[in-house]
Amino acid sequence: MEKGRRVTTLDDALKALDETPYFIVNGATDVFVKHRTWAELPLKMPKTPLFIHDIASLKTIKETEDKLHIGATVTYDAMLKHPAVPELLKACLNLFASPGIRNTATLAGNIANASPAADGVLVLYALEATISVKSLNQTKEVPIQSWIKGPGETALKPNELITAITIPKRKSTHTWFKKVGGRRSDAISKVSFAGDALIEDGHIKRLSLALGAVYKTVVRLSNIEQKLINQKIDHIKTVWPELETLLKNAIAPIDDQRSTKAYRQQVALRMVQTFLKACLT
Repeated sequence: MEKGRRVTTLDDALKALDETPYFIVNGATDVFVKHRTWAELPLKMPKTPLFIHDIASLKTIKETEDKLHIGATVTYDAMLKHPAVPELLKACLNLFASPGIRNTATLAGNIANASPAADGVLVLYALEATISVKSLNQTKEVPIQSWIKGPGETALKPNELITAITIPKRKSTHTWFKKVGGRRSDAISKVSFAGDALIEDGHIKRLSLALGAVYKTVVRLSNIEQKLINQKIDHIKTVWPELETLLKNAIAPIDDQRSTKAYRQQVALRMVQTFLKACLT
């Protein structure tokens, strides 16, 4: 791997990106796999790497009254230890990779990699997170659903850097994360699910349903959510007969080396049903 450039401040990183289209590297857990070569040869990077893991301002988790801001270089292990990180996200991180990877990998890297099977991204869809992005002359907030365009494709421009992930603070009565893979943890998901709901006074006040590895991006099941939000909890039962049709209209799984289209459809349906049944209790 070529030497690259190492920066220690956000300003230096943004100035560098404004001058040259670098390949941004932080924990490199995905980079090492994606760009490895055989016979112990150096990594073959698409561009000169810009190493950002020493930028102290991106290593913090900050709270405001209604939001949680997770810096782009905060590791999964640090998130697991922070009391303000939502339990739904922690449930995902506990099943994510090995301890060694969790001490290095970051949500920003998971987002930038843009895999349809990315468990961290799946939970961010359910939690309605936004991505903080900076360039030398601009700062913007992008909803996670607008950020990822397809496998490996995001809205990030060559002169931009992800600086934080922002998660709204909100009350939840029911949350659930589930993944199906070759192993219970440390495995790429065949299908994954994240659910977040607020049930109050017998009504569905808020509902987020997200599935991974069933489309070219993570999928929010908005068509199902819209039929249930602000309805009485028993309204879930009225949706039951058409649930499979609604689900099939929202997803487009494929056959690949990890699973089949038919299997993914059936498992996705069972996951959604299991979570909605839990909301009835």
